[in-house]
Amino acid sequence: MKALTPPKSKAVVQQDAYEVKVTMPSWKHWWPKVFLPIWLMGWVVAAVATSLQAAKEPGAALMAVLTAGVSVCGLVYWLFMCFGHEVLLVTHHQLWHRYELFGWFYTRVYAAQDIRRLRSVEHTIPWGQWPQGAMAFDWGSKTVRMAAGIDTAEAHTLLELLGTRLSQAD
Repeated sequence: MKALTPPKSKAVVQQDAYEVKVTMPSWKHWWPKVFLPIWLMGWVVAAVATSLQAAKEPGAALMAVLTAGVSVCGLVYWLFMCFGHEVLLVTHHQLWHRYELFGWFYTRVYAAQDIRRLRSVEHTIPWGQWPQGAMAFDWGSKTVRMAAGIDTAEAHTLLELLGTRLSQAD
């Protein structure tokens, strides 16, 4: 019987003398991928219906804005889950954590001297929240979690590389 081969890494690592860049897929799960489009169709119907009602009654405009906002937020979440990436860029002095979707991005930058206890953690998905990542660090009195699209074993491997780069800042 042929032995199973271990899966390849989901993360793409690029490094040079100054920085390490890790690009990871976003969190992917089949249930939201199937459920969210159906849920979004209901919210789009509600947004159209409340917009038509707002044309007749000015008091219904708030509900039209709210239903349209929920629809847009759900669409962005679904698009990120299907097509987005999470990027970690580590230099000697900073860790950049970025979410990317079709050229748009949201970035947080952390100073290396403020990062404590860089570690891998078990995946958790609190009900109704964004999935928690496989890597974490303490930043002041807050725990920052990232890398929701990779497994804990892969996080261990990446942490060896990222930890040595951040420790060079001292």
